[in-house]
Amino acid sequence: MTLDCTVERSTTPEPQDAYVTAYTNPVTMVAFTAGSWSGGSAPGNSGATVTNNAPSPGQPGVFYDQWSWNALGVTAPPLGSVHLQSLTSTLDDIEGTVFDSGAIPGVFPALGVFDGKTATFLLVDYSSFQSGYFMATLSGVSTPARGTSWGGIKGLYRQ
Repeated sequence: MTLDCTVERSTTPEPQDAYVTAYTNPVTMVAFTAGSWSGGSAPGNSGATVTNNAPSPGQPGVFYDQWSWNALGVTAPPLGSVHLQSLTSTLDDIEGTVFDSGAIPGVFPALGVFDGKTATFLLVDYSSFQSGYFMATLSGVSTPARGTSWGGIKGLYRQ
């Protein structure tokens, strides 16, 4: 399985509390392949949160970090009568050492520093009015700079 997600890092932060910062519509493109099934498009809408050093419930003195995003309206062919409803991905750091703020990371940390790393596909069968999930554990992440991004342009002039 592969999952590619493009995030606009300049999306306006919306602090939710002392630990969580939310972002409205930061995901600009999603593409995936799961076996022979693949899809992708700009989502109809999306959301993301960065959690930084939040207290772990029931564990005094233990903090966690988390990156989570969801996307609705991503295009994918139906699997019989089953249709893709939404995608979600969550990366958890139970030691609270990955992030140092609620900002979307400029360069994403290596996936190995996260304890939990999942992608979840919500599927709906409209013929039977049932829904279910397909979940995958992620094993790699990269943060490429696009040639049209400021980072890509600056990289051309570094010596």
